[in-house]
Order: sequence, then structure tokens, then C-alpha cells
Amino acid sequence: MDEVILLEKVLPSKNKKDAFELHFASGEVLRCTAVQVADFALYGGKELTPEEYEAVQAASRLARAKDRAAALLAYRAMSKGELERKLIEKGETPDDSSEAVEWLDRLGALDDFEYAKSVVRHYSSKGWGAGRIKEEFYRRRIPHEYWEDALEELDGEDEKIAHFIERRMATRGNDPKERKKTADALYRRGFSWDSIKRVMAAYYDESYEDEY
Repeated sequence: MDEVILLEKVLPSKNKKDAFELHFASGEVLRCTAVQVADFALYGGKELTPEEYEAVQAASRLARAKDRAAALLAYRAMSKGELERKLIEKGETPDDSSEAVEWLDRLGALDDFEYAKSVVRHYSSKGWGAGRIKEEFYRRRIPHEYWEDALEELDGEDEKIAHFIERRMATRGNDPKERKKTADALYRRGFSWDSIKRVMAAYYDESYEDEY
């Protein structure tokens, strides 16, 4: 006789609406949706073949990955690549993670370009330059194809540099060492050396080309 897996009970989930718990004779408990219960014709006492059992397991894993993906995205916006990475980190398989992300993408819940623009606006408001924002793009797994267009949201870099210089010099003075520290701090914030030198030269009405 071929091996069978006994499904002892099918119970409504206590924690999630329209979900069920599958209690197997082995002690394993899987959660699945009402649709999956209907699709697999599941009921207490049903004997599943190994192939049927594996299909139910796979469907349960994918449903869990989708639930987790939706919950992560509800917590905060993120790119498709970042969401997929987080799902894998939380124990979902690469295949299930990828399918869950594509499911949300088909629903219109993910938009890497709009997310990239929101990252630009957020960090620009913190006084960051393009260099640091590109680091965030990389860290957040935003596809490179969106970087330059998204950075068009970035404006007023010279004003941000000038404002930073004013705040620093108001408390730290105006000697060459402090100017160098200010320039270094601006560079760490992601502003290019060319922009820093240009604004500092205009700010002090002289060139500091040799200092950098």
C-alpha cells in the first residue's frame, strides 16, 4: 500500500480571518487559506498522497510568504529587491520570496522608481548630497536604472552646502583647519568636491583649490 499522510483536523485559525489550521497525525500544523482548503478539498480524516501533501505544504509556505511580505510593506515602503532580501532573512525560501514580491508588484503595491524619488526627497531634507543618497539606493537595492532620473528630485545643493558652512563657521570659526573639517564633513554627506570647492570659494570670495 502506498504511503499516505493523515490530515486529522481542519480548524479555523484563531489569529487570522479566513485562514485555517491543518493538523496532521504527525503533529505538524500548517496554516492555509480558505481558498486552499477548497482547492485541495481538505477535510478532517483525509488521507493525502506524498505528492498532495507536498503541494499543500508548498501552498502553505507561499501563503505565509505573501502574508509576511504584505506586513513588511505595510510597516514601511521599500524596493522589490529590499523586500525580497528581508523575506529571505526571515526564513522564507528564495522562490517563495520572489513570488510573493511579484504578487505584490502585480497588485501595484510596489514601485521602485517612486520609492527612489521618495528616498531622494527624504535624505535631501536631511541635508545629504547625491553621493550619500546613491549609497542609500545601493543599500535599499533600488535598481541602478532609476538612480539618475530619481536624483532629478534633488535640488538646491549649493544652498544646502552654504547653509551647512554658515552653521559650522558660526560655532567653529574661520581658520583653514576648520574649513578643511567643514569640507570633509560635506563630502561625507555626499556632496562632490567640485560643488564643495565652488560654494566655499563663493562663500569666502576666494579660491581654496589648493586646500583640497
